[in-house]
Amino acid sequence: MKILCATDFSERANTAVRTAAALARWSGGSLELVHVVPPPEMSYAALATDSLVLDQEIREQARKKLEELARSIADSTRLSPTAALLEGPPHEAISARAKEIDANIVVMGSHGGPAFGRLILGSVAERTVRHATLPVMIIPPGAEAWAMGDGTAPRLSIIAALDGRPSNAGPVAFIRRLRAFLACDVTVLRLYWPAEEYARLGLTGRRPVETPDPAVVRIWSSI
Repeated sequence: MKILCATDFSERANTAVRTAAALARWSGGSLELVHVVPPPEMSYAALATDSLVLDQEIREQARKKLEELARSIADSTRLSPTAALLEGPPHEAISARAKEIDANIVVMGSHGGPAFGRLILGSVAERTVRHATLPVMIIPPGAEAWAMGDGTAPRLSIIAALDGRPSNAGPVAFIRRLRAFLACDVTVLRLYWPAEEYARLGLTGRRPVETPDPAVVRIWSSI
């Protein structure tokens, strides 16, 4: 499995890196670490000051951190991760790089940055999920222990929440691919919104929207 892991060098991102490394190790795959920096400032004001010098210093520092992170993973695992410094809007740069290297999955921390920015713009993780055309695994706070252990791949327990839409084919295909590498116990949850299913099945008459209609339940039970 080819894994791309995005990091901003925060503790949450470090948890995602450890998880991505574990997945790569368990699946016999590869890992690329990426960090995204903004494009260089090319305005007249920037040219007249030291902004370009500062931009270059920021890039060099980020590059060194990436290389150090890759070396630390190589020292603690049998992996040989690569590293790439990207530019642009983070979600676009991450998605484009994943497509460029033909990655199977993107792994990243749940969020970074101030709460107000996430409220207005959405987190980088959320925008990446909406923008990407491949699976994106979001690692939440508190998941540090999941990737720790003696290096032996655990038996995974997966819950797949499906609602019958065509888009469900993506997660189903990914779970099948994951099961080719790792032992997995899969539980499928079938979700539906009573009012939507009532209309889709052509049922008529008034009914409370907050409770499942008996006719809908009978039809779902027979599937």
